[in-house]
Amino acid sequence: MVSAATVSSVENDTDPHTVLQAHKLRSSLARAALVNGSTSERAKQRTVMVLVVSVVIALLILAGIFIAEFIIDFIAQRNAARSG
Repeated sequence: MVSAATVSSVENDTDPHTVLQAHKLRSSLARAALVNGSTSERAKQRTVMVLVVSVVIALLILAGIFIAEFIIDFIAQRNAARSG
């Protein structure tokens, strides 16, 4: 536990200019983290890549559904033409 005497002696020993610089550095780091996020560039790229891959897979599934519907309709028309 830190006593009040220790804290006051530490405060008296520090240069006000150094304290101000440290405060500016902490503030700028906090601001940068809020603006840019705290994730790394690699994690951001991975997130974008996962999103792109997901969209491509969804488009492939959608294309497969349309192709299957087209084939089913074609077979149904052909069977209707044969029987009718």
